[in-house]
Amino acid sequence: MIRILILFAMLLHTSFRILIPAIACGILISCSVAPVTPPPVKAGDLPIVHQSVKSSYVRTIQSGSDTFSVQTGSRLFRKAGAPDVDLVGAMHAAEPAYYRELQAILGMSDLVLYEGVTDAAQKGSIKWPSEQDHQKSGYGRLAAALGLVTQHMGIHYRQKSFRNCDLTFQAMQVILEEEMKRGDHTSAHAASANKELRQVGRMMSGKSWLMNGVIGWVGSSPMLRERVRFMLVASGARKDTDDTLDTRLQQLIVEDRNAHVIKELRIITKRESHKRIAIFYGAAHFADMQKRLIALGYQPAGAIRWNSAVTSHPYSSGISSEEVREMLGK
Repeated sequence: MIRILILFAMLLHTSFRILIPAIACGILISCSVAPVTPPPVKAGDLPIVHQSVKSSYVRTIQSGSDTFSVQTGSRLFRKAGAPDVDLVGAMHAAEPAYYRELQAILGMSDLVLYEGVTDAAQKGSIKWPSEQDHQKSGYGRLAAALGLVTQHMGIHYRQKSFRNCDLTFQAMQVILEEEMKRGDHTSAHAASANKELRQVGRMMSGKSWLMNGVIGWVGSSPMLRERVRFMLVASGARKDTDDTLDTRLQQLIVEDRNAHVIKELRIITKRESHKRIAIFYGAAHFADMQKRLIALGYQPAGAIRWNSAVTSHPYSSGISSEEVREMLGK
């Protein structure tokens, strides 16, 4: 979800003069869009897996001629003399049944380290928003517009076994600011990433009139809603990196935060006694996280387990075969 929301944010920042007329035009024609006949699919070929990298923890599957779902993966890792570590991948907005399935998986661990960038003043604890405040946020508004619920609403975080394990927003800024002060070739990249981080944070908070306007348009147009929903579903078939984001910001969002989790995991395993620890993060983190666990001596204890987060029926909503292939990266 964060990838889709960031993509929206950067599109609005760089191309809103083109995007707004296109959305307005889409709203005008949404009532007249006719269903498209799906290309024939042999039953023996189903399900069809659409995935850019086999080691990725996100994929898109086609289980019918007009049924596509984005799935996230979970995988257990073991190391002699250490607690089991379960990487439990998540989408940040999905269908309610998906979160019930993840809740059951998380319940098998006696400690859950979950992501959540906090303010330093919160001292490592999540300040949970009220339902009303959550509905005003970028996450809440976009999820509602797509007919989904957010992860914060779908998962029961207020449990003794759940512990926030992430960088604070200020710590992320400090990392970039220190790089900016070096005065070498990394400074410009850090400055660009710092600027984009602030822009994305504003749009995700729900304080951007432009972002709120576009989300409102999506919610009012069935055609746009299904197109964005299928964009989310098709994200599992595309590469994890996003060319619309500064490369250093992508590294900060994934790799720097993963390094923090592994550092905390090493401290926890030395100081505390646990049988099984779940790392509950966005599934896009786990290709890198898996490498870091293997470097610590952990090995996979089985295949990746898959859960369907969002399902879409693009052809019934008038999305053409060409557009479906394009969104799937074919």
